[in-house]
Amino acid sequence: MNNIAQEKTRSSINKPLKPKYLKSRLKELKISNSQNCINMPINSFSKESKSHHFFEADQYGNILINYFTLHGTPSQFRRGKNKWEEKFIRKRILNPSPDTTGKINKYLSPKGSGLKPFFPPQIIKKYKNKKVIKTLFITEGEFKAFKGAMHGVDIIGVPSIHGFYDNEKSDNDKIKTLHYEIEELLKKCKVKNVVYLTDADTMVIKRDFEKEMTNRPLSFFSGAKNFRNAMNIFLQKGIIEEVYFTHINTSFSDSAKGLDDLMVKHETAIEEIVKDLYLLSKSKAYFKTQCITGKDYNVKLYKYFGLDNVNNFYERYSYYLGIKEFKFKNAIYYYNYEKVIFVRHDDTTKFMRVGGNWFKIISIINKYQEPERDIIPFPKGEIKDDYEQFKGFLKGIPKYDAFTVYPNWIDTYKEEIKGAFNLYAEMFYKPEKGDWSTTYNFLKHIFQGKAFIDKDGEEHHIKGDPFSVALDYFTIQYREPTHLLPVPILVSKEQQTGKSTLLKWLNEVYKRNSTILNNEQFKMNFNRHYISKFIIGIDEAIMGADNVEAKKDKERLKQMVTADSAFIEDKGINVKKIPYYGKVLMTSNDAESIMKMDQDDKRWFVVAVPPLDESNIDPDLEIKMKKEIPAFLYFLRNRIPFHKRKTRLWFETKDFLTEQFYKIMASTKSPLEKAIEDAVKEIFFTYELDYINMHPEYLLEIINKTRSRKFQLTQIKDKLKSVYKLNMHKQNRFKIPIAWSKGIGANENLQFADYRRRYHTYIIQDWLSEDELKELNTPKLF
Repeated sequence: MNNIAQEKTRSSINKPLKPKYLKSRLKELKISNSQNCINMPINSFSKESKSHHFFEADQYGNILINYFTLHGTPSQFRRGKNKWEEKFIRKRILNPSPDTTGKINKYLSPKGSGLKPFFPPQIIKKYKNKKVIKTLFITEGEFKAFKGAMHGVDIIGVPSIHGFYDNEKSDNDKIKTLHYEIEELLKKCKVKNVVYLTDADTMVIKRDFEKEMTNRPLSFFSGAKNFRNAMNIFLQKGIIEEVYFTHINTSFSDSAKGLDDLMVKHETAIEEIVKDLYLLSKSKAYFKTQCITGKDYNVKLYKYFGLDNVNNFYERYSYYLGIKEFKFKNAIYYYNYEKVIFVRHDDTTKFMRVGGNWFKIISIINKYQEPERDIIPFPKGEIKDDYEQFKGFLKGIPKYDAFTVYPNWIDTYKEEIKGAFNLYAEMFYKPEKGDWSTTYNFLKHIFQGKAFIDKDGEEHHIKGDPFSVALDYFTIQYREPTHLLPVPILVSKEQQTGKSTLLKWLNEVYKRNSTILNNEQFKMNFNRHYISKFIIGIDEAIMGADNVEAKKDKERLKQMVTADSAFIEDKGINVKKIPYYGKVLMTSNDAESIMKMDQDDKRWFVVAVPPLDESNIDPDLEIKMKKEIPAFLYFLRNRIPFHKRKTRLWFETKDFLTEQFYKIMASTKSPLEKAIEDAVKEIFFTYELDYINMHPEYLLEIINKTRSRKFQLTQIKDKLKSVYKLNMHKQNRFKIPIAWSKGIGANENLQFADYRRRYHTYIIQDWLSEDELKELNTPKLF
């Protein structure tokens, strides 16, 4: 529960609390009631004044910290687009608890208020009277500033280590300017020295092997550097003369972290504390101070915090690091009682050696501004040059015998499998129960069908229904990723149907394990860019119907559907064999001739996608579907496929061979195939036999009789064997019907010609469709 929620809960169930916490803090800091007050005129026209407190309690026991301007009026801010301003009041929570990230926020600022400096009454009075402040201290925390000012220190507080900035940026967005009230204070009180004061734990770190040890020092370095940057313009204009960075000595970190704690714990030495503080660079007893006026302030601060090299870092923080391993700028070191020893570097995990080749794992930002992993060849020499200061860096790089792929989207992901590197990445999205109605409607539009899921989530399926097949396809793809599946091919002549959106959506579901290719990318000689992916989408595919190149591409595609291994091919990289589990999907606007399809093609799940209704086109469809991915995966994980496993592609072939498949099959037949089928059908329609024996020469003669461009016998034989799967009988006698002759009465007799040679048998059911068979068997009216 965060602090705001905590307050709301407390306010609804608890009675108002007495201001015990406030009283204890004021008593501890010896802040009297009169010191805690400031008198201000009721308004700019009145001589009457009213007393206001700097610190007071709310009804829940929290401390309210009232901010005032340099003029002594309540500091105000405007929340968002509100018309009226409201007071800027910070809150110190009585019992702070962790927020959703685990961070404990002890202080709360009003939402949308920005940053403001805290001015103790002594500073407000000096500003009003134009008193000279030679040295101004700035520290994080209101109580620290108030306590210091009580004892003669010219000091102001800021709510955070970057709280000295103005809310508005300068013309250059990369440069923030000093808060305008601090600037006014510098000018009016003729400040010459400005000191950035931090606590006693500034140089304290907590050793954690898992964490980067420079994070905390780097944060303080950044704060001091940014403070100095903000003062740069005042140094250049001669408004101030010197800038310092100081912190309470580390020896006080356990007993007196802040300036207020130091003055409370060492009450009898307050005068000495103040004196030592004002010694600036010569301070020793209570403070450590660095002059950062010079142009080398950045280097000076970097070195002071031990960030310049690991030896200096260890020297600065040896008390906390001891002899155990620690992480410095992504490298692991330890101290062996004589010197700091390099162990390994975290960046070694960015590289790998597979066999004899070197690779780097990189991140590429996608269109959603999210990082996606890629693995690229990387020269060993470049790695050496980049990390030459780390002796033994190459030895720390993970080494694998080979690449492999193994999809496991539900159980525990494994990056290394028996000495091989798994090119498949862990699933980005995790199943989570929720609404996926946008995705459902989209998939229903794509695959159509009569199957549906009702409002109660109950599935109503029909065997062989395209929507039922599609849901089972996605289920098996996710839950049984090693199982072979048919290839969904989405086709339409129209644009704006959602075909490409489905590929993009699947690409997002499987992220780094997916890719979308165009036609040319699929046909490239090298395949490293897709062969190791789980989802391989080919958008706007055009394989062609009947030429050598088309046949080559189709065979390549067919092999990808049923292969259990593949070779990674890339320029400069040795060919490597990996297991293969890729799932291919295609889209095309060439709805009837995307590629040649034959009767024996049992891989293609062809879906004719209708155009989207223009009135229902949603420009945010992809974003909505992206948000629903966890819910869709939850649905897939918890359903049972409707179609039972029957074949190596799971489904019975008849369940996914659609009407569109047969349309493509008909439209992509070659001229010779069409001529063969026309000739054979004509023979069956003419002579009404259940089967016909015929040698190829006879068929060729029939076909060429009406053609100017003649086919060759070898072409006929090849088609009959490769396309129609007809086996040639051994030489024997057979008869071919050649004509009808008039018999006795109205009867007709069928005449045959005798032949002796090799021949094929044509069966009527193999050549005529159901409708054509019905037509042939329908009695004719004379």
